[in-house]
Amino acid sequence: MRALLTTGLALYINLLTPSLYAAAFETEDNFTLPLALKNKNGESRHLSGVGRLAGNCTATLIDTRYRHEATAQPAYLVTAGHCVSRSQKRIITDTILTNKMMDFTIEFNYFRDVTEQIKTYTLKKINWSSVRGIDLAVIELEASLAELIDAGIQPLSIGSRPKPGSAIAIIGAPGGDFLHQSLCTLAPAKDAYLDNDGESRILLNSLNAQCRRIGRGASGGPIVERETGKIVGVLYGAIGDSQVYGSAIQSLQGCFTSGQFDPSITRCSLFPVYDIDAIAPQHRQNFLPAKPDQGLEAVMPSWDLKFSISTPFYRYKIEHSLTSPCESPHGYSEAISAGNAYINKAIGMTKGRHWLCIIGVETSEQPPFHGIVKNNQSMWVDLLDHGNEPPNIDIATERENFSEPAVYNLFASTYFSPPTYAQIYSKTGPTSQVDCDDPQGYEEMQRRAREPWVLLASWNSTQEDAKLCVYSKNAHGESSRASTHWLKVADDWKS
Repeated sequence: MRALLTTGLALYINLLTPSLYAAAFETEDNFTLPLALKNKNGESRHLSGVGRLAGNCTATLIDTRYRHEATAQPAYLVTAGHCVSRSQKRIITDTILTNKMMDFTIEFNYFRDVTEQIKTYTLKKINWSSVRGIDLAVIELEASLAELIDAGIQPLSIGSRPKPGSAIAIIGAPGGDFLHQSLCTLAPAKDAYLDNDGESRILLNSLNAQCRRIGRGASGGPIVERETGKIVGVLYGAIGDSQVYGSAIQSLQGCFTSGQFDPSITRCSLFPVYDIDAIAPQHRQNFLPAKPDQGLEAVMPSWDLKFSISTPFYRYKIEHSLTSPCESPHGYSEAISAGNAYINKAIGMTKGRHWLCIIGVETSEQPPFHGIVKNNQSMWVDLLDHGNEPPNIDIATERENFSEPAVYNLFASTYFSPPTYAQIYSKTGPTSQVDCDDPQGYEEMQRRAREPWVLLASWNSTQEDAKLCVYSKNAHGESSRASTHWLKVADDWKS
């Protein structure tokens, strides 16, 4: 039977000062391997409110006490939004949990050396969850905050966003293991670009640090400022072994009234919310700049975006910027009826990154105030000018047999990408007989409906070495230079 901590210990935990929190974190150097946390002697009691969520994520109990008094007010967790849902079409609010959505439990006091003291509690509802612009969720428990504190579970207070250079800790429970901690220094904020489950997501102004990643399962774990011991963000992902990202959570500070989650739009910048269903365009597209001396106008792709939105009206803006301008209320269009919503403006007139920002409004007069723009749908495209460069060629290799001698098949393909690669021409033959600079012998490749890729050549290693030549024409009718590709068995395959 799992042991319960005494009320006296709970009271002692509540009196921990920021300096004691800081001392607890300053036990290891930056950028060391993640440390498995222990609590047999109470050395990690300040993190007893960090736990395993729904079997596959990490979450933190936050301190929402009104005037520092723990009453029968609800207890709330913060975690990553993708631990609830990976779809950005809908921001989930005020939703009672069912077993079809996620597991119902959180396990606190989740330390490997005191497994008999792990305490399991039931989740009640999702108050707010989003992966649109921010990866964050607030979840309410069945138990009250007072019950948890009496059981020795210590909530973490929300702190101000620390400056770059501040010492932080990330805490999480990797799959199949207990809480670990990684120490590092906060870096300047970054926008993160993720592609998951066929959806492209942009997470704006993210916390960013060179930390040793803890591993899958740590998502949703707290990012803690080591000086104060306060939670300042939740972890949502990592690149490689040492680049971690998280969502800042200061927007939650106006969302609680007398210890209760308050969705009032006058206080909480997470509201109002709206659903939006849109398929993001290809992130890298081509364009042809104007050539006035030749009488040629610029050829630009358009956004060509059909979408649906749950509000009666929407506003949008298009901007050329390295970073997202979507959370700024300036520059949005007049309100447009959401029936048959379609944006077909040109993406832009110059190379570089271009943004499309969409927000939902209830009336034609409703302005784009903070809560509305914070829940915007952001999309971006990099416009590229390839000049007279030929298209990229992808050569895939597969071994045909498992006996010796080995036989290999090669498949060379490319893709149509107007207006730069509007037409594609190729020829293939023995290396001694094919000259890529000779215009004779090229054949135009035919594009299949709704299929940008085209197979240019296939080759088998039982055949003579061959040469593939490729060039393209753009929408102006201008030809690229020809590129040469060898179809043969590489030397390293033979060994």
